[in-house]
Amino acid sequence: MFASFLFIGVFISLIFVTSQVVIMYYKQISEGYEDKGNFEIMRKVGITDKQIKTINKITSIVNLLLTANYSDITHYSSISIYREKS
Repeated sequence: MFASFLFIGVFISLIFVTSQVVIMYYKQISEGYEDKGNFEIMRKVGITDKQIKTINKITSIVNLLLTANYSDITHYSSISIYREKS
């Protein structure tokens, strides 16, 4: 009985993870097409491709740090709630 619930849980989890990856992929692709005009404007202003790549790296690092910070906050709050109930 436990094995069947485990299988169903793992199967549904894989479906959710796969759908999330597909959604994120198409979101990134569509945003890339939207941002194409902004990169052309930056090139016209005089920013080099190397500077644009540096801006992209900095933005990626900031987004990663914000995501990690959010993850830490939610993890800490869930642990705090669990400890209060005990």
